[in-house]
Amino acid sequence: MDRLLFIEGQAPDVEGVLAKANSFLEKSESFVLGVLAFRSKERVDSRAETLKLFLSLGSSLALLTLTMSFIIVMLFRQAKISRDSYKKAKRLTIELKAAVKTAQQASTVKSNFLATMSHEIRTPMNAIIGLTHLVIDSGIDDKQKIQLEKIQKSTESLLFIINDILDFTKIESGKMSLEKAPYCLDDVLDYIYYLNKDVASSKGLRFTVSRDFSIAGFLIGDKIRLQQILINLISNAIKFTSSGFISVNVYKGGENSLIFEVKDSGIGISKGANIFDAFTQADTSTTRLYGGTGLGLSISKKLVELLGGKVSYDTEIGKGTCFSISLPYQPESASTDLSGSDFFVVENDTLIRSILSSLHIEPIKTITLDDVGDVQKTPVIVSDEWLDTSEKYASKGLPPLFYTKVLVIGMDVAVSRKCLVTSLITPKQISEKFLQINVDGEKVEKKSTLSRLSESQSMVGKKVLLAEDNKINADIAKALLEKMSLSVDWVENGQHAFEHATNNHYDLILMDIRMPIMDGYEASDKIQKALQDKKPPIIALTADSFTMTNKSISKQGIDDVLSKPIDPALMLAKLESWMPEK
Repeated sequence: MDRLLFIEGQAPDVEGVLAKANSFLEKSESFVLGVLAFRSKERVDSRAETLKLFLSLGSSLALLTLTMSFIIVMLFRQAKISRDSYKKAKRLTIELKAAVKTAQQASTVKSNFLATMSHEIRTPMNAIIGLTHLVIDSGIDDKQKIQLEKIQKSTESLLFIINDILDFTKIESGKMSLEKAPYCLDDVLDYIYYLNKDVASSKGLRFTVSRDFSIAGFLIGDKIRLQQILINLISNAIKFTSSGFISVNVYKGGENSLIFEVKDSGIGISKGANIFDAFTQADTSTTRLYGGTGLGLSISKKLVELLGGKVSYDTEIGKGTCFSISLPYQPESASTDLSGSDFFVVENDTLIRSILSSLHIEPIKTITLDDVGDVQKTPVIVSDEWLDTSEKYASKGLPPLFYTKVLVIGMDVAVSRKCLVTSLITPKQISEKFLQINVDGEKVEKKSTLSRLSESQSMVGKKVLLAEDNKINADIAKALLEKMSLSVDWVENGQHAFEHATNNHYDLILMDIRMPIMDGYEASDKIQKALQDKKPPIIALTADSFTMTNKSISKQGIDDVLSKPIDPALMLAKLESWMPEK
């Protein structure tokens, strides 16, 4: 140390040493303080960063907490909403089931109401119409006959309205049942022709019904509904036509369609008229002037659609309307044969030659115009077209025709007093007209329905059981049946009907449906089970046509249905069908 402090031979430089020491100390102090300051600053900065980090973490945690709280609140709220929705859906389901049940009950009540009303209205109407038929045929004077015929027509008009309302309700409720069975097209055309012929004639209208002879004679479909559609259209045409013509024509619309065309020369239909809407007519004045419910066309359109077809119309105000119905063409093999008939055709009558050619009648025997009046034994067929255009015939005058047997096709005019005419142009009609020309060339007049009942020989000696609780209706039915020379036993309820049927032999049973003690359904079912193969045909007599379907009756042992009021012609047809002459 001394060596450091003292240099040999010299005195120590204390001040210098102290200065150096101070300088060293200052530098050391400065260095230490600098290091301490740096470390202090570093710690302060670190604490600030940590604080900042903690603040950021705290904020994030707070935000996360708030978010989770919000989510939890929303989940609880959604759970509550879902729970409330489930309860509401469950309540609505219960209410919906109750509403469906109520609607079904209402539909059942409505159906029962309509069936009851149908029965209650048709029962007295059956008495009115039936008794009117019987009185008209009882030999009364002309004035009384005219009055009774007016009563009959008015009652039939009321029945027509009732049927329209019931049919409309059946269609709307989906309870309209349709047949798919073979039927004769000419029978349909015969029916609509004779049903409307007199009404059209009373207004001075020319009414013709014709068809394309190449159409099969028998078709597959619903005969009754087709007749209903055509009758509705023809009735409308007659109602709205004051002069001119009504024509019905049937022809092929292609390989798979059949067109039924109803044309008139009436008032026409205004543009934009909703004629197919229920209870709607062209305008309010139409209802006041012509009457009607406005249901006919609506029902017809719905029936056409149910049959797989469509309906359209062309019209011109003041000139007339043409309705066209397109239905599926489903032919059944059958034909009308005139090949065995012997007749002449005027050589230049192209219409008749065309008709006969379509019937495959070859060869066609022709006759000249000069020889028409000379033919005495063989019938001559001429068309109204030929009569209208043949000046040579007009110059010869009508008398020559009166000495021969002449069938005029297409018109109903004054010559009908001496010639046999027809404006129903079908193979069946032409065939039948030949049979109506007797050996003297005169017409055989069409007999009334009741006269046909009296002259029906197929019923003689047969026995019928009549089950009917209404005394008036029973008396009417018995009178009609006895006109056919049928033996009739009458009972007032289903129980007695069952007892009589099982203890006696009957060729047919007429069974009313609504009867006391035991109804017609139960009685028919018991008779079927008791007699089995020996059961006679059972025809239901009912005013409840609304509830009757083929499926429902077949299960009960009922073979057919005859609606009230009883139509004598329809009753005769059904009886002849179920009790054919042996």
